[in-house]
Amino acid sequence: MEDKMREVEIRYRRSFLSRFIQAESYIQDYYTEIKNELLSYKGVKARTSWSKESFNRGRTHIARMDVKGKALYLYLALEPESLDPKYRVATAKGDCPTLIKIKSERKKKYALELIRMLMESLELKR
Repeated sequence: MEDKMREVEIRYRRSFLSRFIQAESYIQDYYTEIKNELLSYKGVKARTSWSKESFNRGRTHIARMDVKGKALYLYLALEPESLDPKYRVATAKGDCPTLIKIKSERKKKYALELIRMLMESLELKR
């Protein structure tokens, strides 16, 4: 009888807000600073879905954020090949091909620099 019984692994699918609330406090602080920076530009709006938070200007996708583990993932609508290697960005698929994983103050500072570069290229003002 015992041979026929198997352990069943249950894995829950958590929403973006759930992952954000359970994240470390420094991740929440980074998120707040980056979101405030993005929303400080004219016409940029945020939309929260089950899996991420997206930032758009009209129908143009500008950025999106996600929380995975102990990092904040920021996707930007910049070409990763055109950036300075100091940023150490990864390539992603979709409308926002530049991915930067934010785990430290320095990465947060780089993310804010990249956001300013993106807004200058889109000619958006604060």
